Amino acid sequence: MDDKNFSVLVVDDEAALRSILKEILLELNYSVYLAEDGYEALQKIKNQDDIDIVLTDIKMPRMDGLELVRNLKSENSDIIPIMMTGYIDSEILVSVLRAGAYDFIPKPFDAQAVELILKRSVKKRKMILDNKRLMKKLKTANKKLKAQSDKLKQKVVIGDKILEKKYEELKYISETMKKINSSMDYKKTIHFILNVVKKVIGSKRASIMLMTEDKKHLKVVDMIGSSFINEKVSISNGVAGWVAKNNELLYVKDRTKVSDDIKKLLKADRYEARSFVSLPLNTVKRGLIGILNVTKDKEDEVITEEEVDILKIFSQQAAAGIESSLTYEELENHYLLTIKALSNAIEAKDEYTRGHAERVTEYAVELAKQVGYSGEDIRTLKFAGILHDIGKIGVPAEILGKPAKLTDKEYDLMKRHPEIGESIVEGIDFLEPCLKIIRNHHERIDGKGYPDGLKGEQIPGIVKVLTVADAFDAMTSDRPYRKALSVSETVKRLKINKGKQFDSKLVGIFIEKVIGKFFNWRSNESKGN
Repeated sequence: MDDKNFSVLVVDDEAALRSILKEILLELNYSVYLAEDGYEALQKIKNQDDIDIVLTDIKMPRMDGLELVRNLKSENSDIIPIMMTGYIDSEILVSVLRAGAYDFIPKPFDAQAVELILKRSVKKRKMILDNKRLMKKLKTANKKLKAQSDKLKQKVVIGDKILEKKYEELKYISETMKKINSSMDYKKTIHFILNVVKKVIGSKRASIMLMTEDKKHLKVVDMIGSSFINEKVSISNGVAGWVAKNNELLYVKDRTKVSDDIKKLLKADRYEARSFVSLPLNTVKRGLIGILNVTKDKEDEVITEEEVDILKIFSQQAAAGIESSLTYEELENHYLLTIKALSNAIEAKDEYTRGHAERVTEYAVELAKQVGYSGEDIRTLKFAGILHDIGKIGVPAEILGKPAKLTDKEYDLMKRHPEIGESIVEGIDFLEPCLKIIRNHHERIDGKGYPDGLKGEQIPGIVKVLTVADAFDAMTSDRPYRKALSVSETVKRLKINKGKQFDSKLVGIFIEKVIGKFFNWRSNESKGN
């Protein structure tokens, strides 16, 4: 395996277990360190700078596993902590998550389970290390750009308007790159980059193309001045294809004064711009990731050599900014897979709700988009949708699967799951925006919901979205006490409860624009009901 350079520190007070794990890990080509408790583990971490993963038991003398993980987190360590435990209940799960553990291995364990979890951990560790190297490179690039900007400032002579303009352009780019480097949404990053090009170069048409996964095409992901978004170009065709294939910029100051070879290339590409430059976007980790295209079309305008020099500097940092955003998105998707695995473990307690969380998430995201939510709200909804019923891990399985009506006492226990869910997720930084959805997804417009009895505008809009999606899936799915309702019957019940249980506007949009995307059903089937 290609992970042989990764090191694992095994922490357990049982020598036999340490020995077994050491054999498994060595067989998997990991380097292995051993410690009998958290205190000894911290000492080894201080003395060894190559430890990537800590595999620790929870209960140990002197310092237990939870205390060890909290210590790692408080010191901003990027070591990946994994807990080992003999049993899992809601209290243990809350403690593990709050302490900052990345994953857990149930005891007794087998080699395959250990290998699978370690592979996931190594993938995350690689992402973290790559991101650290990338951020270091970004800081170095920013320092160089600032130094260049400072040198220009020193040379500015009063009255030299051209030089002063270049200084202001570099200063603007330097300040702008700080914003680009802080963006975690690669589409926003790219759009921001194009607007900077528009302002600094004065171009009314520019685009960014990214390499497809198969490395055979370039895809237009954003563009200003035209509408060719999502168009694909083979890397063997046209101007962009030539730039990608040769991994070098192509600059044409005036298309009426170019060589015959360039004329053929422009003719084949039906390129109409009078003056243009196409620059490769390269990164250390990924190599060529795309192309930046900038054009000027007016007869009296050309892209100057000075502007090309500015674009060369800018394209290097733009590439790094895009890569940083893409890396963050990959890391976020990895988190989402981990969350889905946890959700599936919870749903395993109740066969009737299997797949419920993912369906609710799909319905809720579609409804949110129809209403006008985007960006961070959609991201939050994806996580919250998967986790909204996580609190059911604290509800006895016999209550979840009871085929008859619940007693008052049982129903009171069931109603605690939003609060239990909130307590499990609370303290996990990147899930903090999900708390209000997890806690309040059973609130009602009329104030008769739980746990807080919120009503009307007291309920956040994004929570109301998930409430409609959750109820729809609950009604159209089998339950231990009844068979699934038809879509038409479910729609009737949604309409009956408009303004009582559900937001009236959201119910209307859900019926008109969402259901038909998932079911062979048309909204006019329910008209008149």
